[in-house]
Amino acid sequence: MKLLKLKLLAVAVSMSAAGSAFASIADGSTGNGELFLSAANTYAGGVTAFEGGSICYNIPYYKNYPPDQSIAAWQYVDYLTGLYFKRFGIVLDREFFGTLTATLIPPCLAIATGILEAILAIQQGVKCVSLGYAEQGDRVQDIAGIRVIGEMAKKFIRNLGYKDVQINTVFHQYMAAFPETQKRAEELIYNSAMTAAFSRATRVIVKTPVEATDEIAERIREVLRFVEPERLWIAPSCGFGRRRTTDIAVGKLSRMVEAAKRF
Repeated sequence: MKLLKLKLLAVAVSMSAAGSAFASIADGSTGNGELFLSAANTYAGGVTAFEGGSICYNIPYYKNYPPDQSIAAWQYVDYLTGLYFKRFGIVLDREFFGTLTATLIPPCLAIATGILEAILAIQQGVKCVSLGYAEQGDRVQDIAGIRVIGEMAKKFIRNLGYKDVQINTVFHQYMAAFPETQKRAEELIYNSAMTAAFSRATRVIVKTPVEATDEIAERIREVLRFVEPERLWIAPSCGFGRRRTTDIAVGKLSRMVEAAKRF
C-alpha cells in the first residue's frame, strides 16, 4: 500500500508538470495482480490513459478466461483510475476497444460493449471514458456508428446520474488487411480521413503504409486537411505485434515522433 501511495504521488507530480500532455497505453494482461500492477506502473510513469476492458480485451484474446473473473480484474484498474481524481483531482482516461477483434462485426456489438464497459468504469469513479469504433468500410454506416456510440453513451450515462463524466469517441482507421500497393493504401487512408471527419469523432487513430519519417509526415499532412490537429493521434495501434526486436520497435516509434513534431 505504501508503494502504491508513492506511485500515486509520483504520477501526480509528473502530470502536473506535463500540463496538457496526453499519452496512452493498451494492456492485455489477465488476473487482478497483473492488471493492477500494470496500471499502477503505467500511471506512475506519467501515462494519462489506459486502454482495455473486461469484454473488449478478454473475449477476443482469452478463450478460457471467464468473463466474471475478467470484470473483477478490470475493476481494479478502474478503481485506481478513479482514485487519481479523488486524491489529486487528476482526470485519467479509460478507453474501450469496442471493435473487439478489429474485424467486420455488426456496429451494434461495438456500441453495446463500449457503453457497458464505460458504465462499469464510471461506477468505480472514472471521470473520463473513450469508446472506440473501427472503420468497417461502408462510409454511411461508419459515420452513423461513431455518432450513435457517442450519443447513446451520453444518454445512458447521464440517465444513471453521472453528469460530470467526459465522454469521448475514438475512430480507428481501417484495421483489416491493407492494399498491397502503396498508392492504394494511401487512397484508403485519404478516404478514411474524410469518413473520420464526417463522423465527428473526438479522436482519430491514423494508419500509415510507410516507415520513413518524411513519408509519415506527408500522410499526417494529408489527414490534417480533414481533421483538426487536437483530434489526431499518431499511433502504431497494434503495429508492434510482429516486431522481432526492441530496436525495430524503438526505431518505428522514433520516426513517428519525429514526423509528428513537424506539425
